[in-house]
Amino acid sequence: MKRLRKLLLLCSTLILCCTLCFAIACEGDDSSSPNSPVEGSTPDSTSPDESSSSPDEESSSPDDEEETAAYMYRVVVETVGGYGLRDVSVGLYDGETLVAEKKTTSAGFATFKEEDIATAGEYTIVLDDLPAGYALADDSVDYKTETEIKTKTNIALMPQGVIKEAVPSGKSYRLGDVMYDFTVTTSDDQTFTLSEVLKEKKAVLLNFWATWCNPCKMEFPVMNSAYYEYRNDVSILAMSTTDTMAAVAQFKTTSGLTFDMTERGESLTTLFNTSAIPTSVLIDRYGVISFYHSGSMTSKRDFTDLFDKFIADDYQPTILSDGSSINPDGDDSQEDNMVLPDIADPDTADVEAALGASSAFSAEWDTQDAYSWPWLISENNDYIYSPNKFAYSYSTLKINFEVTAPTALTFEYLISSEEKADILYVLIDGTIIHQLSGIESDWKTCYADVFDEDDYGSHQLILIYMKDDSLSAGDDMAKVRNLKFTSVEELDSPNVDANIFRYAATKLNEDANATTQYKTYITPVYNEDDGYYHVNEKDGAILFANMMFPSLWNSTSVWILAYEGYCVADGNNLIEPIEAHSWVASNNMTNNGYTPVTRDLRRLLELVVKNVEIGQLWDGENHANEWLEVCVYYQHYGQTPEMADPTETISFHAAKPLQEGSNMVNIPFAMKPRGFKYSFTPTKSGVYNVYSTGSIDTACFLVDEDQETFLGSYDEQIGVLVDSTDEHGNPIKIADTNFKFYYYFEADRTYYMLMTTYLDMTATYEVKIDYMGETYSYFTNAATGPYSANLTTFELYIPDAIDYYYSDPAQGGDGYYHEKESGNIIYLDCNRVTAFFPYNSLKDICEKALELDDDFNFVYQPEDRAFYIGGVDYTPAMYTVCNNASNNEGALRGFIAVDQEIFELLNTITRSNKYEGIQDSWLMLCYYYKNLGPSA
Repeated sequence: MKRLRKLLLLCSTLILCCTLCFAIACEGDDSSSPNSPVEGSTPDSTSPDESSSSPDEESSSPDDEEETAAYMYRVVVETVGGYGLRDVSVGLYDGETLVAEKKTTSAGFATFKEEDIATAGEYTIVLDDLPAGYALADDSVDYKTETEIKTKTNIALMPQGVIKEAVPSGKSYRLGDVMYDFTVTTSDDQTFTLSEVLKEKKAVLLNFWATWCNPCKMEFPVMNSAYYEYRNDVSILAMSTTDTMAAVAQFKTTSGLTFDMTERGESLTTLFNTSAIPTSVLIDRYGVISFYHSGSMTSKRDFTDLFDKFIADDYQPTILSDGSSINPDGDDSQEDNMVLPDIADPDTADVEAALGASSAFSAEWDTQDAYSWPWLISENNDYIYSPNKFAYSYSTLKINFEVTAPTALTFEYLISSEEKADILYVLIDGTIIHQLSGIESDWKTCYADVFDEDDYGSHQLILIYMKDDSLSAGDDMAKVRNLKFTSVEELDSPNVDANIFRYAATKLNEDANATTQYKTYITPVYNEDDGYYHVNEKDGAILFANMMFPSLWNSTSVWILAYEGYCVADGNNLIEPIEAHSWVASNNMTNNGYTPVTRDLRRLLELVVKNVEIGQLWDGENHANEWLEVCVYYQHYGQTPEMADPTETISFHAAKPLQEGSNMVNIPFAMKPRGFKYSFTPTKSGVYNVYSTGSIDTACFLVDEDQETFLGSYDEQIGVLVDSTDEHGNPIKIADTNFKFYYYFEADRTYYMLMTTYLDMTATYEVKIDYMGETYSYFTNAATGPYSANLTTFELYIPDAIDYYYSDPAQGGDGYYHEKESGNIIYLDCNRVTAFFPYNSLKDICEKALELDDDFNFVYQPEDRAFYIGGVDYTPAMYTVCNNASNNEGALRGFIAVDQEIFELLNTITRSNKYEGIQDSWLMLCYYYKNLGPSA
């Protein structure tokens, strides 16, 4: 978990700092300005690690960036749908003479720079090593470079259909590759040949799975439902990575699935690098690998939306990316893969007019950044919008203005993009003030800044809309209009909710004998109620620490300083606590990079500013208020409530309390590690039932008050308690689509529940907490799986299976199997689906196996039945057991106590090779009464 957190933080920092700083590197004012800390610069003294790069190697001047971005020509080799194709040889010829040759990058770019070509000119472009299965979309064109430098030539390739040749040795598939033909035999003993199937269908979905994989099983019902609707146009082939054909056939029969399935196919598994399952791959009508997704897709719409794209009559070869990678490559530089703008900058006067800006505002483009896209003007000239659609592309607009009187700067925006991924950054004088994202249905007002007499002079507003690399919600666009100055008095109105970014230190101290870098510092006041420092008074604005960006104190962020090993106090590396606070800051729901200051964090910052010298912007003696130079706050305007804690439910400190009864839980975005923090402090000890309601796939992770003891992981649909370590032995029973568990909670002790949805999707749902009594017994699974493997013997086993014993009548027992700890009887579930048979009950399986046709003959012969084991058909015996279970009354209707005869029947079936032969897997068909409470 810590390693994952570190990687996430590093990626977040690189994206938010480095990429943005690349976009605004030429904007920075003098670092002594209180409004302009140097964004993204690196420590300016030698690293303790001599292998580290020097500052000169790490940073770049505007001239360096211009040189890096400079090129003579760029050739883009792509599909007719615009997907870049890599490893194509691009040669530039002067007559018969080869002038230069390059291989295309993963984005399809072949970039020829000044060192590659001595003289600009019209060179003939010749492609070689085309991807297998592709040809020029138009072979009548003679592609040539332009005589003008810094031009781009796009060459489109068209897929020619499935390649009817043997797969080359060592081949590994990538998105955009044309498939080589293959033939397999399905579990129904039918022949499946890709090229033949695509003569009749418009797309083929390959699904890699296994019978022991619960996430695989979870997506099959919706996949099957979608397939039934689209079966005339789409074919599905589910290919087990480990199972035998007999196991696959049995699974298909008992699960009621209708699409094609087959046994392990080592060749395709290797070709697609399916190290994780489930994995789904879509092959379009041209034989192109057009979609690759690793992980469950548990919504029917996941499949129907996908199919709709590929069966359309006007379909053109399309590649969809969701961030999953078949064969990730890290050998191409970001620069080589970034997309240069192919549209001209609009006239800045027209931009100002579309913004509705007065003559006080002067727009300009970033002419020193070749990769910065312009903002375009709407058809009606009433707003500007971002045209960039490529991964990590960004649109930049700079607007200069003068402040001569107290005023507020506002504009209206409308965003349709992925929450916390595709972001409109609002910068004032080089500092990120706002980060706006998500799907908006109406125009909103952004109160960018409020200026007073101390701010009189020149300022610059920068708007940067940046795309990430995943599929996004909405149309990936930001719109801006109505840029203006507003009187500060107008902000004091009922409908205004403005939170203006402020530094905790102001007024640069330029006195010759200055003892502090700034003249004025806010007074931090600790509030016992929320555990945070506030500005100037207990109920003032919350004080935030800047963890992820350069600050007034240092030209490098606290997080990067810690990551690089500079944050050490008295021999102790401070990276662990800094990492924890930085993770919270990186998930701030208002402005990423900032986290509220607690007592612990204040002490940490005091240690950091005292012990870190590298990158400091103040060369005087340390002073008591120096830590405040890392801090900011938000000044509130309007008659609306003060800004709430934007890290609520992000950190344990800001966990939202749950009450007995009904509670609403909000999952605003996908977060790793998983789980938004909610706390529960019971007023009385006892057993509580905690469960979510509705039809949302949910999950809950229970953590003890020390925030370290993991008590259990409760996932919907799987029906599994992943772990439980409690003196009372707390189990779980899961509903079909909601988490549900019973737990013995002790009074006045705080427990934390980490809430999310199963696939970390945005949602709001109800969670109820019901008191069941000081003690409680309830019916729960005897085992659910999934299987695990012994790392020494490699034998599979069920880690959550209960211990049991047989109560032998010869020894005075009752003749039934019992759970060892409680002594309660174990019952076989005959009428419902179970962890062992997740799609059909035992009774349904038996009835289907014994089904008769119109002539009263068995539809399934004994050897084709689910319970035909080792030459013996156990279906009649199991059917008799199920009928006896149906005769029980009340809560145990459909259940039957497991005696020796039933045990031997279950054990024979589940331990057979047909069902993997896992010891004690019969318990996955069973339930028992679990006791909770002090005496349990």
